[in-house]
Amino acid sequence: MDNITNGSWTEYNNINLTGMTFFQARVASLSNGGTITLHLDSATGTVIGSVLVPVTGAWQNYTTVSCSLNSSARNP
Repeated sequence: MDNITNGSWTEYNNINLTGMTFFQARVASLSNGGTITLHLDSATGTVIGSVLVPVTGAWQNYTTVSCSLNSSARNP
């Protein structure tokens, strides 16, 4: 996904989270950073994790961020 802004979201279907304990993403942010919030079932569903996206200083300067997933994601 390119150029995510405040309020952007994406949806993935048919993902089995059984046994998953963490989420990891490669991110880049020129100047603002932000937060990735993970929800079950919909954009307003139960929050199962959240991770801060730091300012990396350039769109091509990536870093890896991760967070734990709460037990509701691991135990459907």
